[in-house]
Parts: sequence; C-alpha cells; structure tokens
Amino acid sequence: MRLFEKCMVLFAMPLIFFTVGCGGENNEETLDSPIAPGNIDRGSGGLSSGDWDDLTQLEKNRKILARAIEDIGVMVRQTCKVWIQHVVLDVTNGYWLPQNDVANSDRWIEDRNNRVFGWGAGFNSSTDITLADPGAIVQIRWVEGYASPVFEENLHTAIILYVTKNHIVFIDSNFDDTPTGDDAYVRIRVTTVSDFHRYVESFTVYYVR
Repeated sequence: MRLFEKCMVLFAMPLIFFTVGCGGENNEETLDSPIAPGNIDRGSGGLSSGDWDDLTQLEKNRKILARAIEDIGVMVRQTCKVWIQHVVLDVTNGYWLPQNDVANSDRWIEDRNNRVFGWGAGFNSSTDITLADPGAIVQIRWVEGYASPVFEENLHTAIILYVTKNHIVFIDSNFDDTPTGDDAYVRIRVTTVSDFHRYVESFTVYYVR
C-alpha cells in the first residue's frame, strides 16, 4: 500500500480517501472533516524580506500553507522540492531554500532560513512527526525498496497541512516523480502515523525562519 493517498478535498464535507496498493488492492478510509488552521491569509504573497522577518513563526507557517493551498489541483510541472522552493520564494519575496547537504542528501543545508525540528531514523519520540506544525516542510527518506526507483535517492518533500494523533495530511507536488506527466499536480495526501513510521527511514522537519 502506498504511504500517501491521492484525494480531492472539500473542507466543508467529510473526506473519503481511496488507497491504491502496489499490488492493485483498493482500500477506502473515511476521516472526520479536517479543520484547516484558522485565520489563513490567502493573500500572503508580496511580502518584503523585512516584513517576513517581523512575523511570528506561526504567522510564517500559515502564510506558507496558504500559498501552498492556492496550488491544490494545479499542474505546476515541478518536482516536489522545486515546487516548495517556489512557494517559499513567493511568500517571503526572496528566500530560496538551499540545496541538499552534500554529506546528508536527506536534509537541506542548515542556514539562517532553516531551523531543523527533528532528525531521526524510524520512530523516535524526539522526532515524532505528530509534533510538527501546519505549514512546516518535511523532507523524507523512504525505507530502501519502498519507493525506489520511483524517487531519486528515495527522497520526497511535502508541506504539512495538519496532523492528528493518528493521521498526517500533506500537500505535495509530483508524488510519482513525473514532472511532465499526470502527477505533476499539487495534491493533498493522507497517511496514518503508523504507516509514516513504517515506510519512512528518516526525516527532517523545517520551519522557514
């Protein structure tokens, strides 16, 4: 079963997520209606870098999330990380997330624009994904063989829409690594916390400061 499931979302209605397994099995899971983080400013672009620096971390997260939500259902024709880089660049009016650390391709180079929240292999209480806030950016290394060769170096990047005790909901682009194909859209995806820790070898959560 794939970790993330494609879905279309109407926030005012209960959601049904359809699961397509690697072996062709189909499963259906119903979640309670998600509640998006409150007071999301959808007109969040156009800030100067000075204005961005004056925001609280919560406000920054909400603006990143609001900008990402605008792209849901849009064929952006960008890989997962490049799309997120453009989202952050647009919202902050100038910050471009750096390239990956050469020594550790799972994570980006640490600089003034990034604050590492957690880093760990598999489930670890100090890096519990459910502690991440909406609007945080998560970079994932899949368990070897789970996603390869679909994902280059078994990596994927997404933005957290919200988390509950049992589920994580992401916004991402190009989940199937086909930037000119059918999955070059920005979509909402859901996984259980247990599946996340089962299929993710390690991960890093970033907040854009």
